[in-house]
Amino acid sequence: MDQDRETSMMPKFTIWTGPTKSSERDSYFEEFRELVDNGKAKEIKDFGVVRVFEALDQRLIFAITASELIYFVRYSERTVHGKPYINQDEVWRATSISDEINSLRLPKWVFLNVLLQKRDCLVSDEEHTDSGKRFWEARVSDALADHRKVFYLDWKTGLRKRLLDKREIPDFLWGHTERHRDHRLVIEA
Repeated sequence: MDQDRETSMMPKFTIWTGPTKSSERDSYFEEFRELVDNGKAKEIKDFGVVRVFEALDQRLIFAITASELIYFVRYSERTVHGKPYINQDEVWRATSISDEINSLRLPKWVFLNVLLQKRDCLVSDEEHTDSGKRFWEARVSDALADHRKVFYLDWKTGLRKRLLDKREIPDFLWGHTERHRDHRLVIEA
């Protein structure tokens, strides 16, 4: 079988928007802080002002300061045709953060240094908000600059087309309608 083509139906994923109110963010912070305090999360990286953790019994990566939640991602691990991959099921980041924290580029760091190290394949979700589109365009640029393989994937037919430049991402990939759900991006290590 051609390495750029797979022929299977792949599972659908649920989209989640993250905490929207201050009280929800505080609740998530307390939940994640409790994981740290109870030894149910291991520290992955200490950036000084921000510490990144992985929950031991969940597929969850999160970044916190001493007093607030900055970023988190819940992910799933699946196998299709014997190939394991990771999908980011829930991603959230604080929008009002200091320049110092913003300069850490936590989503990029977690994507390339944590998730892509767990499995050699990451797949985009089924819907893309404007910020999700920007996130994936940035990760594609990062991956290509790092000499990783990037593909467009038609989830329905299994067709994979290798992308060599961010400008090759099909416009029809982005959106919130049913017709957008079968189009994904794949980044391989």
